[in-house]
Amino acid sequence: MRTRKFWIIAIAFVLLSSALWVFGLFHLRHGDEALCDKLMRTQRFCDRLYDVEARLPPGVVRFFGLFALEMRYREKADAYRRSLIASGYLVELPIGVTNLAGHHRPIMTRFKVFGATNSTYWQAVFRDQSNVVVLTCRPACAPALQRAIEGP
Repeated sequence: MRTRKFWIIAIAFVLLSSALWVFGLFHLRHGDEALCDKLMRTQRFCDRLYDVEARLPPGVVRFFGLFALEMRYREKADAYRRSLIASGYLVELPIGVTNLAGHHRPIMTRFKVFGATNSTYWQAVFRDQSNVVVLTCRPACAPALQRAIEGP
């Protein structure tokens, strides 16, 4: 009887710890690279929430508070991003583009090609009124992404 209880507890412990490991609740890394991974996970979660919001009726979105949840995670991702910029792990480059309003799609296509070959974090914010693309990325990737914005 005692050995049976022991094995039940042992198996439950192994299953629980493996589930926690699979879902990523044990983040033992520290530093800027770990914070960048957190930023990318949070950003992906925000993007998934945005997609879910777009597919559900507005009443369901309001009932579950999905918009507020998305905004909370966007603020968290923005805090991570600002922290990484302050530490120098990421840089923020404003790049001027003439007639930006007509060039969103070609620029994003070139970015997707760059993102398919590199697994580093980058973010582009289009500011149409001032014809500026604000690029946030690793310093090593900045020249390649700048060339992607400027085009062939």
